[in-house]
Amino acid sequence: AVLKNAKKDVAGSPKAKNWAYQNFTRWAQGEDGPSEEEISSAGGRREWLKSEWATLTTEQRGAEDAPWNVIA
Repeated sequence: AVLKNAKKDVAGSPKAKNWAYQNFTRWAQGEDGPSEEEISSAGGRREWLKSEWATLTTEQRGAEDAPWNVIA
């Protein structure tokens, strides 16, 4: 247990596998996210998130200057 904690301290806290998507969903709930009209026209928040996330490239998703990654 001590060795495991020591490795974590040295390596730092690893990012979650889906850290960019988590930031994206948090951003979408804020004031800068989609309007209620956009959400309802997409069929709900879940469908909006799914469709918008699919349109982004891997580079766009993890870009440090992306609005959802700036707030995190």
